[in-house]
Amino acid sequence: MNKEKASLLKHHFTLKQLVIGVTLLIAIFLAWYITIPALLIWWLIKTRKNTIKTRLTPNVIAVIIIGGLFFALFAGTGIAYYRDETPSLQITGPTQGQVIKNSTVVIKGEYQPSDRKVWINDKQINTSNGSFEFTYNLVVGINRLKIEAGNWKKTEQTLTITRELSDEEVAQRQRIEARRLEQKKQEKETRLIKEEEERQRQAEEQRKAEEETTRQQAQEEAIKQQAQEEQTKAQAEANNLQKTEATPETDKISEDTPNKVDNIYLKLNVWDDTQEQNLHNRFEIWTKGKGSWFPDTSFGADNTTIGPYSTDDVLEIFVYPDSRDGNETSFNISITEETKSESDIDAITVVIEDTKITVTSRGLEGVEQEFFR
Repeated sequence: MNKEKASLLKHHFTLKQLVIGVTLLIAIFLAWYITIPALLIWWLIKTRKNTIKTRLTPNVIAVIIIGGLFFALFAGTGIAYYRDETPSLQITGPTQGQVIKNSTVVIKGEYQPSDRKVWINDKQINTSNGSFEFTYNLVVGINRLKIEAGNWKKTEQTLTITRELSDEEVAQRQRIEARRLEQKKQEKETRLIKEEEERQRQAEEQRKAEEETTRQQAQEEAIKQQAQEEQTKAQAEANNLQKTEATPETDKISEDTPNKVDNIYLKLNVWDDTQEQNLHNRFEIWTKGKGSWFPDTSFGADNTTIGPYSTDDVLEIFVYPDSRDGNETSFNISITEETKSESDIDAITVVIEDTKITVTSRGLEGVEQEFFR
């Protein structure tokens, strides 16, 4: 019976062991960063207590010292973190979501304990006995501020402030924008004026070149026509001298029967001399044998060829300087025996100005006519 009780006692913990075990559990729970390293050192010493004297070489001593320093540093850090108190933090101004029209704002707040540090957007600021004031530069729009207080343990708050432009800033920006728009407008007008001047210069040069070409062609045509007339006259005089058997009836029939010519083509020139009332982009000239023609007067003039026509044809031409929705101007061109195909002398020239339309042609009655636009 006594042996059984002794066996049972061996398998039960003593009161001393229970007290030590509970104490270790409480120590590990409250200060694990000290208790656990201490238990590891105790266990190493206990398991090697018979050989530790024989192994205390300089290297072992150095390792023990360095390990001890690291242990002290680790333990000190753990103790500082454990003992550090989470501070309280209160932002007294400005309020959350406040709208401000100034470029800066003063951030005010209080914290406890008073020996803690304060950061705004990860930048440490100056504090004084548990309170702080910091001038923060705002950007236009939403500004988010992260405010932290503490040492090891920190308390964090987020403050959102909206920065709007003041009335003076709005007015200044409007003035700047107005000046920018005005400058841009002036630059555009200057560019358009230069482009228009260059266009007019090119058109004038082209017009002069075409006039010179037309003049030279007209002179050449006149010289050729004069030479042909002289040759025809000489031939007629020679024929008259050689006539010996011509009858009066035959001569009369020859004089009364004109020579009809077909396939006559006429040159049609258009000049844009408008200054204020520009031609419509659907400016049109309609003629028989050509149909609708939309001259390109971007360089001041354009030309084409119309036909074919025959002798004694009367050509009616319609001009629509302001498109078909505007006024219509029409005139007639007579095709005679003297009309020569594609001749500059018989060319039809239409000059369009702001208030009138001038037409010149040898086939026109009076050679030149004017019409109100």
